[in-house]
Amino acid sequence: MYPINWHSLTDILSLALVLSIFVIPGSKILHKAGFSRWWVCAFFVPIVGIIGLWVFAFRPWPNLKSLQN
Repeated sequence: MYPINWHSLTDILSLALVLSIFVIPGSKILHKAGFSRWWVCAFFVPIVGIIGLWVFAFRPWPNLKSLQN
């Protein structure tokens, strides 16, 4: 039997923390705005994430167009 590797345990807990704080709410927000939930993956690429944030902030959202008509 191998001893407990605390580094791998903290890696797993860190991944769970990132998923629960960023990925799940981010994908829900993108879905409600009318975009694909897969766009949340782009925010983990440093430059792409910053550019994507600005694009989504100032681009017309598909769901708002359907509410205005």
